[in-house]
Amino acid sequence: MGLGASAGGPDAFQKFFSRMPSEINRVRGLQDEARHKDQFLATLSHELRGPLASLQICFEVLQSQGTDVKRGKDALAIATRQLEHLSALVNELLDASRIASGLTSLQRSDQDLVEVVRTSAEDQRSLLNAAGVRLDLSLPSTPLWVHCDPRRVGQIVVNLLGNAVKFTDRRGLVTVSLRRDDATQTAVLSVLDDGLGIEPEMLPRLFEPFGHTETGDPRTRGGLGLGLALVRGLVTAHGGTVEARSEGRGRGAEFIVRLPLLDRAPELEAPTAVPTEPGARPHRILVVEDDWDFAESLRSILEVAGHDIEVAADGDRALTMAMTFRPDIVVCDIGLPGKLDGNAVAAAIRRDPTYGAPHLIALSGYGQPSDRARALAAGFDHHVTKGVADVPSRPS
Repeated sequence: MGLGASAGGPDAFQKFFSRMPSEINRVRGLQDEARHKDQFLATLSHELRGPLASLQICFEVLQSQGTDVKRGKDALAIATRQLEHLSALVNELLDASRIASGLTSLQRSDQDLVEVVRTSAEDQRSLLNAAGVRLDLSLPSTPLWVHCDPRRVGQIVVNLLGNAVKFTDRRGLVTVSLRRDDATQTAVLSVLDDGLGIEPEMLPRLFEPFGHTETGDPRTRGGLGLGLALVRGLVTAHGGTVEARSEGRGRGAEFIVRLPLLDRAPELEAPTAVPTEPGARPHRILVVEDDWDFAESLRSILEVAGHDIEVAADGDRALTMAMTFRPDIVVCDIGLPGKLDGNAVAAAIRRDPTYGAPHLIALSGYGQPSDRARALAAGFDHHVTKGVADVPSRPS
């Protein structure tokens, strides 16, 4: 029996060789994806090491015997900026993870997109001025109503402006414009720059998480390269589209976002007057946290604000202290050592009226929507993710 017969004849060879180009392309695609992920991890390492090194130096300066007041204040200011940078990196990674998992949470309401874009762009004007880049706004004089999450739409504008600044030389120009497209019933947002431009072959994968533009320009080393992927995810979550246009290297770039318009202007309700107290009264606050450094730092800032603080390191101790200390507010971590996690502590307090009715705040590193849902179901009044938002206080 010949080789051709044993292998199924000429047809089998023809089918095998006909599949080779697609298999080769698939393997090349996997290799490219692996290379981009390696580049991303290298970038992440670079972005983290810089702030961490600066923080270490600042702490050494503050601990030094010969540090004067001015030098100490300068070190604190630098440390604050570096912590803000680290927080922004973590939030960017969390947002990318949520979008990739389809867990993006939108708090939608009827908004005038003109004002959302204007506010978001003006907030970034100082950043552009510092980079020597001019910002021009071309916005309509009449409202464009959309049903959106204003914070997330602001994030879209901020990321697009940040991308434009990164690839625009000093004395360059970035133009943000907004218009109505009656044919498609959409609001069209454009962010146009006269900067570095984009090679045609880069356009198809520009919005991929690991599709960082390989221009060789040193400015590409700034940031994680997730900004445009986040833009696409947030725009898609709003039912919109985003595209990039460029005539090539040195010809600038334009990013165009389309969001669906409301059929009619919403009926606006008069804002409800909120009574204010002349001053917030001190509270008895129980902090439940097994990370000693975090617990003591939280104790310090709350005591400075005039509150009476006690700290418990686990769930059992928290319940004992809740009975004796009688707190107004309990700020509780979710991941606690021992038999009781934070949700179990909240459930126990809510089940037993002898604990009273303290205001329960979950303060945790777990920030997915499912984590928040579990905390609220257990009895917490609020769920706050560490490093993302301020701890809400109980009304006086």
